[in-house]
Amino acid sequence: MLDTVNPAAPAGSRWNYRTAIRVGLYVTVLAVISSHFAVSYLTGTNPYLNLKDYVAGNAPLPFQYRALTAWLLSFVSDNALVQALAGRLPAPFSQPEQLVLLLVVALAMGCFIEIIRRSIALVTADREFATLSAFIAPAAAYVSYIALANTYRLSYPYDIPSLMLFSLGYYFILKEDFLAFALAFLAASLSRETSFFLLVIFVGHRWTNWSSLLRRDGLRLALLVAMFSAVKLALYFMYGTNLRESAIGHQPTPTSGIPGAIFVPQLMQNLDNLASPQYWPSLLSVVGWLWLPVLLGWRMLDRADVRRTLLIVPPLWLAAMLIAGRITEVRVFGEMIPLFAAATALIAKNWLAQHGYRNRGA
Repeated sequence: MLDTVNPAAPAGSRWNYRTAIRVGLYVTVLAVISSHFAVSYLTGTNPYLNLKDYVAGNAPLPFQYRALTAWLLSFVSDNALVQALAGRLPAPFSQPEQLVLLLVVALAMGCFIEIIRRSIALVTADREFATLSAFIAPAAAYVSYIALANTYRLSYPYDIPSLMLFSLGYYFILKEDFLAFALAFLAASLSRETSFFLLVIFVGHRWTNWSSLLRRDGLRLALLVAMFSAVKLALYFMYGTNLRESAIGHQPTPTSGIPGAIFVPQLMQNLDNLASPQYWPSLLSVVGWLWLPVLLGWRMLDRADVRRTLLIVPPLWLAAMLIAGRITEVRVFGEMIPLFAAATALIAKNWLAQHGYRNRGA
């Protein structure tokens, strides 16, 4: 098709034509993947929460603290047009909240892929390579959130929006745009408390030594911690009287042994699962197996900030999930996909460069 361009046409017009074809193809593939992911996510997993309760602000704690998606679903599903459209659709999308969640998940996945593309372009300085390699991210998300590797296939309405917002925060860290990062961090904190790890990533990327870090970024870190604390305090005042989850799968109760019911203790259950070989294959599939090419290609990972972050964040994340998450639900590690996707792409790019691949430009 590209050969049919008029050779007498100016070089700029031929370039624009080819660019339009590539952009159109990329957007089409992105839309197809995002739509398929959204439908698979809503029809192929087992929702743990009652969506109507979550949207109304009545879900048990700590789940209701992850409120940003609930607010969005509530605002859009109250629209008369959305309700009329839902009434014409088959179940489960005959419920306005489910229809809006379908659209939110599809949009969040599409944005997630584009954010990963831009992140890879930053670390590899190659836009064409970034466009191709960005699609390892939704593949990893399929494994983490939909496939059988996610034991019990439990799903939560805030998971994919949280993944997208976490990825956005990581992108702005790579871009070194603090204001944009602070705004993304605020939104991510309203979506899920795992946003706190963005602060660890921020430190990992900015690190030289303690004195220079505090001198250069001490006020910024203090502001970010204050934002995170203010968000969590505000959410507690809004939802702190909700029923509390004392154990996954148990009936919620008015009280919890954890102050504020900020998490459900899982340590003993997780230790039992770690000791059981039947869970090992699914546990090894964390971040869609992207840890494997990172491990094998570690020597070709030539960015110190990316290496430092990967040495710090996964062990801390594992420790946190051992205490507060069900590790057999590999979705709890899903927000690390952006880190491993960028690292995998950089390793692949460097390997290809060693074998004669030519950089196509940033």
